[in-house]
Amino acid sequence: MPSGACLRRSACQGVFWDEALRRSQDYDFFLRVSTRLRFLFVPNAHIIKRWYPENLSSSKDPINFIEKAHILERFLLHQEGTKYVSPRSIRRKISRNYRRAAKISYALGNKEAAVFLIRKAIGYYPTDTRLYIGLLR
Repeated sequence: MPSGACLRRSACQGVFWDEALRRSQDYDFFLRVSTRLRFLFVPNAHIIKRWYPENLSSSKDPINFIEKAHILERFLLHQEGTKYVSPRSIRRKISRNYRRAAKISYALGNKEAAVFLIRKAIGYYPTDTRLYIGLLR
């Protein structure tokens, strides 16, 4: 998602932050706004982003990736995301987020959650062989 974005106020009217999300509110917001207008991608860096280990988005918590997967599921299933992005692309992104959450869960010692998340990832993108290797560990 963009680190810096300029939008007209009228483009954001009727699009609200989902306060139920613990993280990734901006990710959700920009996906919903993208159904109303097209974005212009500018390839050059025009901002400097400050990053430090205490950032919520940099924490080794699987909830970051699980929440992004849920946002993408909602975009795919309830917001007609396939009008804007190919279903295969959305499914791959959902699968990748579940896979990342599974890796973190496994590293934290929660093998049961890791297997559950890998199975969710396989459900969205069954041809990704990396997912099956994760189940064997």
